[in-house]
Amino acid sequence: MMLMRNMKTLASLFNKVLLKLSNHPVHFFAITSLIFGLLFVLLVPPFQNPDEYTHFTRSYEVSELKISHKYRQGSVYIKGSELPSSIYTTNKKTRLYHKQGQPDVPQAKKYTWEETEKAADIPLSKSHKEVYDTNAFPAYVPLIYIPQAAVIKILNFINTPIIYMLYAVRFVNLIVWIVLAALSLHILRPSKRKLALAGILLIPMFIAQAASPGVDGLLTGLTLLFLAIVSNVIFEKEKLSHKKLITLTGILTLMVMAKPVYIAFGLLVFIIPTRWRGLRSFIYKSFIVVLPFVVYVAWSLLTKEKGSIYVEGVAISNADPSAQAAYIIPHFFNFVEPFVNTLALGWGDGIGWSLIGTFGKLDTPLPLMFIVLGYILVFAGIFAGVNEREEIHNRKNLYTNKLALLTLLALVIYTVGVYLSMYIFSTPPRTKVITGVQGRYLLPILPMLTLFITKHLVTLRERAYVAVMTLIPLTLLVASVIIIFLRYYVFYPQ
Repeated sequence: MMLMRNMKTLASLFNKVLLKLSNHPVHFFAITSLIFGLLFVLLVPPFQNPDEYTHFTRSYEVSELKISHKYRQGSVYIKGSELPSSIYTTNKKTRLYHKQGQPDVPQAKKYTWEETEKAADIPLSKSHKEVYDTNAFPAYVPLIYIPQAAVIKILNFINTPIIYMLYAVRFVNLIVWIVLAALSLHILRPSKRKLALAGILLIPMFIAQAASPGVDGLLTGLTLLFLAIVSNVIFEKEKLSHKKLITLTGILTLMVMAKPVYIAFGLLVFIIPTRWRGLRSFIYKSFIVVLPFVVYVAWSLLTKEKGSIYVEGVAISNADPSAQAAYIIPHFFNFVEPFVNTLALGWGDGIGWSLIGTFGKLDTPLPLMFIVLGYILVFAGIFAGVNEREEIHNRKNLYTNKLALLTLLALVIYTVGVYLSMYIFSTPPRTKVITGVQGRYLLPILPMLTLFITKHLVTLRERAYVAVMTLIPLTLLVASVIIIFLRYYVFYPQ
């Protein structure tokens, strides 16, 4: 009897928790992402996130209002700036380096907190400088690095060691992403999609990207804000005003300046009704999409250096962008074949794996059982819904065949753009498989599908739906923290 009574009490408590979560999805997302984001910030070793070292040096460069110049080193040129030598020293003391001749993935190495403590003793040494290679990152507009650069500038005044700057930049990037994502959830209509989007955004890779110095945290947050505004205008059947036009254009411009392939999301504006009709309406909508592209081209021309620039990442992969472009421009089928091989024939299975959870330098993936669980969450977030008349009515108001076609077109353009850019810039010429693509590049597709897919394929009772969208992401995040801890600090062989 006592056992039965306790079970009923637990079940009642569980139901109350689920009800609270369903009524407050923004709070659920913000609290969960902050807790696990902080764990990611602290547990992933310094300079172990993808491109973390280069993103940090670029952020430092922006904090000093410097422009990447071309420097000669031996027989090659690099792009970069003179920055404190303590950045390199800290990186050398703490980073898990790769084996000679291998990709930048640590080979069977652990990390200890003693290395962080030693790095804290390295002085900032502003007067001792050396040239840092920022590779292709000068092409990113400095605005994308404002959160990171602001933190570095403040800490620079009090001569904070580089290791503390790195953790501070990670933390601020995480906060920026949480604020933008929570704001997007708060303003989102229809409200029934808030919990679905919150669950999707708690996929471990979203938080892993945000808890690093790269541009992905801010970029993902801006993308969510753009999609939320578009969804609201469509759902509320509003007319596009000058204010929203300017807002959407500004957000999309920042997105495109970071990564031009994000122009694909701009196609969604063509479904929005406006206060104007006919050609004038089309021109206003086109303005939202065309201006970001024009700004990106202008920025690219202004920041372009004449002569060959040595890019370490390209050199390691034996890529030759000019030769690869010449290979596919006259015969586009030369790209179709490796695209199909990578996407459809299993040569790029790691891409699907790393969409859910692959941490650090790509050698810390979630086990397959959790990857499968992650895709169940993705499927539920996109295709499942609550079996309520109100929800069905709202979705009929929001979705049309035209919007579904535009969503799929944007998805195809974005996906092909990602694979095409990586085939040109990171794949050796004429190779029959595309290298360098990671699942994290495709994460922005998930919020778009969550908001704009037309019909529910599965309907669930509300309690079951809430359980799926909350318990699965919590399970994935707990597993991620455990796996990161075991990999870097406990069991991984030396």
